[in-house]
Amino acid sequence: TIDGYSELMGASVNTATTGTNAVLKIVLDGSKAGSSPSAPVDGLYVTARNSTVRGLVINNGFRAGVVFDEETPSDRGRTLEGCFIGTDVLGTSAKGNGGGVIIDDGEGNVIGGATLAARNLISGNNDTGVFVSEAAKGNSLQGNLIGTKKDGTTALGNRTGIHIVGGSNNTIGGNGAARNTIAFNRFHGVQVQGTVDPNSGTGNRILFNSIYNKDGLGIQLGPRAAP
Repeated sequence: TIDGYSELMGASVNTATTGTNAVLKIVLDGSKAGSSPSAPVDGLYVTARNSTVRGLVINNGFRAGVVFDEETPSDRGRTLEGCFIGTDVLGTSAKGNGGGVIIDDGEGNVIGGATLAARNLISGNNDTGVFVSEAAKGNSLQGNLIGTKKDGTTALGNRTGIHIVGGSNNTIGGNGAARNTIAFNRFHGVQVQGTVDPNSGTGNRILFNSIYNKDGLGIQLGPRAAP
């Protein structure tokens, strides 16, 4: 567990039903990470199973703020909660990464959750807020603010809110605190594509989210992505 809320000098989890009033104190800043097109640098690259990352601000130039990747079939069950990805520490202005969060592989990963304290703010990134690959199946994206400032109502968009390319049986949203707000993104709110495998990109559930103020569609299904 990497827990930014263990910083006792004023850090606190979200208790607000609209937006987030979380106070974060620990920042991973990518501005001097040495990233280049040939050697991109991620904020956190997590492969260990049953890992939790919470209470961090990850911003300012990483390839992606957080990457969950699988090295063996048992490497699953990672959680990202209560973080700001792509904004400043106040959650009110963009300090974007290339992308926000990537689930590159594995099952049982959770971005956010069904409690107020689990809510992530994923906004201001240059590319996708949350990207889910073909090898990622059975993951949950719940309760997040994707494309807003921390108030949950003011624009701070990513390019696309959530983009699934080939991943199957993932869940976006849910009842109560599990609902995502996906707004003000510059392309689609949620984009789901298959690949050359006809069974890819199937069984994804998009439930009870608030998706609005985007240049593309709220939910875009297909076409298949190039191999």
